[in-house]
Amino acid sequence: MLSKRRAIALDKSSVKKKLSLPCSCAKNCQKQFSVQEILYWRQRIHCIPAGEERIKKLAEMIQLCAITIRKYERDSLYRINQKLCCRHFFTETVLGISIPTLTRAKRAIQENRHDLNVRTPRVGTNGVRGRVCEGFIAAYMNAACDRDPTGNIFRMPAGLTKLDLHSLYQTIHKDGIGKSKFYNILDSKYRNLVFCKNQRFTKCTDCHNFRCLIEKEQDTQIKSDYIAMRNLHLKEQQMEREAYYVRRGQAEMRPKEILSLIIDGMDQNKTDLPHYCKWSNPSGAGQQKLRTHITGSIVHGRGKYFFIDHGQIPHDTNLSLSCLMKILSNESHNGILPPTLYVQLDNTARENKNKYFLGMMAYLVKHDFVKEVYMSFLLVGHTHEDVDQCFSKISQKLKEKDALTMPNLEALIFNSQTPQPHVSKVNTVWNISGWLEPFINQVHNITFPKMYRVQKDGTGHVYVQYKKLSTEEQWHPTSDERQLEIFKLDDVGCQMTPPGIPNQVHPYMAEEDIQTLMRSLDKDFKLAQFTDECTNWWKEFLASEILGSNEETWPTLNRTTEVDPMSTLSEKELDLIEKYKEKRSQFKEVFTKQGTDRRKYKKNDMVVVKISKTEVNIGEVRSVNGEDLELNIFKRNKGCFTSTDHIVSVRLSSCFATGFQLTNSKNIPSKIKERIAQENLKLV
Repeated sequence: MLSKRRAIALDKSSVKKKLSLPCSCAKNCQKQFSVQEILYWRQRIHCIPAGEERIKKLAEMIQLCAITIRKYERDSLYRINQKLCCRHFFTETVLGISIPTLTRAKRAIQENRHDLNVRTPRVGTNGVRGRVCEGFIAAYMNAACDRDPTGNIFRMPAGLTKLDLHSLYQTIHKDGIGKSKFYNILDSKYRNLVFCKNQRFTKCTDCHNFRCLIEKEQDTQIKSDYIAMRNLHLKEQQMEREAYYVRRGQAEMRPKEILSLIIDGMDQNKTDLPHYCKWSNPSGAGQQKLRTHITGSIVHGRGKYFFIDHGQIPHDTNLSLSCLMKILSNESHNGILPPTLYVQLDNTARENKNKYFLGMMAYLVKHDFVKEVYMSFLLVGHTHEDVDQCFSKISQKLKEKDALTMPNLEALIFNSQTPQPHVSKVNTVWNISGWLEPFINQVHNITFPKMYRVQKDGTGHVYVQYKKLSTEEQWHPTSDERQLEIFKLDDVGCQMTPPGIPNQVHPYMAEEDIQTLMRSLDKDFKLAQFTDECTNWWKEFLASEILGSNEETWPTLNRTTEVDPMSTLSEKELDLIEKYKEKRSQFKEVFTKQGTDRRKYKKNDMVVVKISKTEVNIGEVRSVNGEDLELNIFKRNKGCFTSTDHIVSVRLSSCFATGFQLTNSKNIPSKIKERIAQENLKLV
């Protein structure tokens, strides 16, 4: 709420009163300015709370407007909108502040500047086109770039240069700013944008091939075709990433209706134990490490999960599905999940993109644990997303701190994330692939699509559909394509699903590898970093826990329930949505109140029709058929215009927009003649 003083300063009537009073100087400053101009300048000051921020803003305005800046100069002048005014008018009328406040602002300027007579240069903004350019760059950064774990550094797709980015900008904004100004904006306002020659993460084959073709090609036309194809590929990956952000946002806004998650695995060689932060391996340490692997997941709007194993189970689809089932069980409310499930996965066929993962999603839908499941995948080589940023934060933490034991690693992961995640060891993995194998069909070309949808029809039959890209509209298979039947059918056409629960995968590590690790750790135990607590943990772990001992139960889920759409929105928000839908369904005619309507010529009206760029004819309207006119052409004969009985059909767009009648002497009215002459046309 504004204070009384600030409210008076922003009151229109008080400004009018100020402008009605004569200025103390001889310049009559008050006559040069309007009320709106004064209010604009006052709002820039009085909408900021009193304090350092307001003084700083006031100092900027003084530097912008003052011709000279001296602390106590009474005769100083100020330039506002190219108009000069005195100090008294500038202070009390334009800004609505007191002289002491102005003096404090000038003192702040003097304390921060060496040369008081040099005005601070104005920063160029390039106007509206510059702001549009900045919006384009910011939008492209958010949609197409890979972010560092800090979120401050954006890395462009490999091989994309500043010139390429400017070309993309020019294709959208043809009247945009030039290349030099574009580069200036990049260098001054987007210093955190990095252009990479090589891809830091998984390489995209298409990007690499396009880059090689563009660099080697000499023909400019062929090279431009390659660039256009590369830009189309980048546009596709940008749209796929934006579609993922939309699904993520939906889940965050409607948690009772949608559950969205992304799951992926971290690089294995970064978290090997024991881990030393200052060096890869100190002198005297053993060479053999315990290979650990982290499976991470972000449940959007809910939390993060990290599961740690040490190579005792295979890293395949059973591990991914077991982690997923634990997450779903933990995120359920009394065993009940939201009806819609979004799962964002990596393109790895061994772990995610296979018939077993698809079959498990169909199993969840078949038994009504969820109503529908959407499995989506980003383009290969462009899959660095939010979960990978979480892994990068763990890597950064490992550079700062030792992780000598499994509890050390768990604590390090726990403290590396905000908000703090769920961290646990993988004690049990279920053989879900073997459980599903007898009941699901082989799926051909399963790696081709980027999105799958699993739903159930009115008869309880589960069906699977797919799209090549998630941004396409058409779902496949269509009625004339081969159907995608995930479950096998019995003799009467019912889908068969596996009974009971899957068996557990038995952990395994070669005895030779365990012995090698024990001999290597004997050297580590002698280092100064190892305390008695760390040594005792390793001995106990190698003796009993390395192959796992704490078995877990199969996650239990209950049938999902229907929820009202938009159940998380208030009544006011629902009312606004209904009004918006109603407004969208309305139609309003766009028109002007111009008296002449070229579509409504009357029968027997005379019309001027253009037959070429320089020639016109006149004719009498016989009939109007939609956008066509049927005319009887008239010609000049012995000083007057008479009918030729030659009937032609012409378009309305080629006729002058008003009809007329011949004069009593059968000639064209003078106004029509003047218009024909003004258009530099010839009557034939």
